[in-house]
Amino acid sequence: MKIKPKETELWYRKGVNLEKLGKYEEAVESFNKALELDPNDVDAWMGKGVSLKNLKEYQKALEVYDKALELDPDFEPAKKEREEISALNQSHAQSEGRG
Repeated sequence: MKIKPKETELWYRKGVNLEKLGKYEEAVESFNKALELDPNDVDAWMGKGVSLKNLKEYQKALEVYDKALELDPDFEPAKKEREEISALNQSHAQSEGRG
């Protein structure tokens, strides 16, 4: 496991805590701060993606998960989240088609 620099870790943890509180927009901002300091932090990309998904910003979340997978192609949490969003998109498209 890679050790994060202290300031990056603080922004990352703040993002995680804000996400747990349901403050997704603020969480995205915190993850962005962590990523400014370390753009290769897969965990921060993942946290940002989850927050975006919770904001129903599905396309942005997919782009963020793609970035995480670009950095770590075997990162299972990002793969799982991508699959969930794809399923949501298919379900949404099907329900609109029935209307």
